[in-house]
Order: sequence, then structure tokens, then C-alpha cells
Amino acid sequence: MVASSIQDVQVIAILGASSPITSFLILELVEIKSLWKSQGIIFKLYDYHQTTDGKKLEITTEYVMYLNSLKRFGKHEMVYLCEHLKEVIQDADIVIDLEDFLKHDVETEAMFLNRCSYRMRMFAELLNHVAKRSVKVIMATSGPVCFMTSCIVATCRRKKLSNIVAVTADKAFPYITSVSKNTGVPVDRISAPAVWGFVGMNQFVDVRNIVYKAEMYRPFKRSLTAPKDTSLPLGTVHTEIRIMSYMLKSVTDISDEVEEHNKRMFSKIHRPPIYSKVRATVSLLKLWSASEIGDEIISLGVASNGSFNIPKGIVFSQPVKLDHNRKWIPYSKFPLMNDVSRSEIKKCYTSVHSTLVSFGLLENAQAAQSQFDTEEEYDAYERYLQGIGVPEEHSTESSHADLTEIF
Repeated sequence: MVASSIQDVQVIAILGASSPITSFLILELVEIKSLWKSQGIIFKLYDYHQTTDGKKLEITTEYVMYLNSLKRFGKHEMVYLCEHLKEVIQDADIVIDLEDFLKHDVETEAMFLNRCSYRMRMFAELLNHVAKRSVKVIMATSGPVCFMTSCIVATCRRKKLSNIVAVTADKAFPYITSVSKNTGVPVDRISAPAVWGFVGMNQFVDVRNIVYKAEMYRPFKRSLTAPKDTSLPLGTVHTEIRIMSYMLKSVTDISDEVEEHNKRMFSKIHRPPIYSKVRATVSLLKLWSASEIGDEIISLGVASNGSFNIPKGIVFSQPVKLDHNRKWIPYSKFPLMNDVSRSEIKKCYTSVHSTLVSFGLLENAQAAQSQFDTEEEYDAYERYLQGIGVPEEHSTESSHADLTEIF
């Protein structure tokens, strides 16, 4: 039974089938019941290198066979390995990109960014032609993830741009561990710091404004005069949210420690960490698919709306919140406690301004972002397209034959 013949099933496409993250991510996502439809979930996998790397293809195929043998959702297979990218995304509800986009040793910075830009623009064109208009695109790649997502946003004019996001919260997790070690505060009491910037090219993790749950003792007046052996309560314990910066000797030392740890880990395993990326992606989808919209604030790469003086339209990591339309929007009320943080955030976009201009991302992304200023305008556009049908140039095989060959 092929995936397209199964009714009422959530179709999740994963690009980067041979990535070490994929196997862990599938096992986590299949347990998120808010993602299920009546027939469960189907995963469609694709790997850009599967035709050139026989060993990776063999390993991936064996893993797919193992997952299907579990019969997680009854008779139909849960995982499909596809040969062409078009086949993967044309009926997908969610597309997750886990591909490796790290810089090669022989590449200059310009060569590297051109390679990333080319792949993402071709991917965006394919999304325009064959993907659902409601598709959610989650970029969880290694490399310049915000740059690549900006390339998609600048090119992908026929999709809801608020559904195209970049996973960036994973960059904060090593800082939580380091702060916990330096302060003695348990990890589960520490909130993840905000991740700002064009992640993968530059970024700022705001360690100065990390908060934690503190248990504060509030004594009663009687505690001043009560005898030592009194059985009466002398006060109460309350939980408060407090900033941790006063507990840290040096914020710079924390950042240096995390950077050194990341370098040491990469030299040993020759790849970015897996579990932090899985955790961030799973948390994102849990919030996005939950039956009730919560008030959680997370770090995510989204198209800026001008909040925090970030140029409108570029995909920039910042604190975001899910609105009543299940749209991730920058949380403009997020408190910036000091001028140092504001200055670092400004550096994150001024330092890449020339790159954004040279790739046409500022102008194109702003045009794409302003295409539908309101949800009502987008819905009207949806009704218009449904009424007239998809234009012929977007429905013929010849119109995207070159794209299919590339992928």
C-alpha cells in the first residue's frame, strides 16, 4: 500500500535519511499523539546522496525494514524510502530537513554560501510547484540554517511563510549544563537562554538573562520573637523566577567553556550533537500540534516582523510565541534587561548585512513577507486559488522537470 492511498494519515517528510538524527527523531515523533491522525503517521524519507553512497543506502534500507516490522499503526507501513524529492514532499503535511550543510575544507566562504543558496532556492521552487499550500517546513540542518531558511522564504512565494521555520533552540542547551555546573542549580530548574542571530553564521546566546526557579523563604513576624522550640510555622517557602547573572562570576567564561566543549566534541565525533537537535525539534512539534495553544516562549528562526529592530523579512533566531492562528510570531514583549544584550543582538544582523544584500535576501524576503500582511488576506488568496485552479505553469510536468532531475 503506497502512502498516497492511505486516508487521514499525517505525512511527515524527512530529508537526510542517512543522518544519525533521523532514527532518533522518528522514534520520538511517533510517540507524539497530537501529531496522529486516525491512521497514525507515515514517514517518507529522502537522502540527497543515496544514489552515490551505497553503504549509507544499505544501512537506511535496513532501518526502514526494521521500523515497518514493528507494525506501529497496524497493516500499513510506517516508513517509506523515496528516490525523488518530488515524491517525498508532494503530499507531505510536515517537511523536516536534517541534511548536513557543513562547510567543506576546500570551499571558500563564498563557495559554501553559494552552494547552500542554490540548493535551498531549488528546494523552494519545488515546494512552490508540488507541495501543499499548508505544508510546514522545519529546517533542522547543520550549517547556516537561518541563511538557508531565508533563501527559502525569499523564493517560496506560494506557501504560508509563517510555516517555514528554523530550529535554533538547541544552541542554548550546552549553556544550561555549564551554568548548572558553575552554580549548583539543577538543570531542571534553569530556563533555556534566548538564542539570537543568524544561526550557523553568527549567534548570541543571552547567558546574562538566564532565569531559574528559586525557592525563597519568607519569614513571619513571629520568627523574630518565637522561642527556639516552637511548633508554630515561622514562615513559608515560595517559588520565584530569578535572573542567574548575579550567581555567575563571568559570563565570558561560560561562553568560552561551551565553545571549547563544542570544539572538543566535534573533534571526537566529527559531527554536531544529535540529542539537542532532536530535543529542540520534538519540543517544537509538540507545541505546534498541541490541542490547546500554550503560552510557552521558545527560540526559533522565523521571518522577522521588525521586532527588536531586526530587518523585516529575514529569518532570524529570536524568542517567539504561538498565536491564536498557530502562527509563530516574534514575542516583542520579551524583556531585554541591559544594553549589552541589545548591542550583541544588533551585531548579529549588522555583521551579515553585506551577505544578505549580495544574495538579495533583504529585498526578496521583505517582499515575500509582506505578500500577506494578515491571516485574512492569506485566506482570501487561498479561496481565489481554489476557485481558479492552480495556474498551468505550476501543474505541468515540464515546468519542474529540471528540478526533479536535480533532486
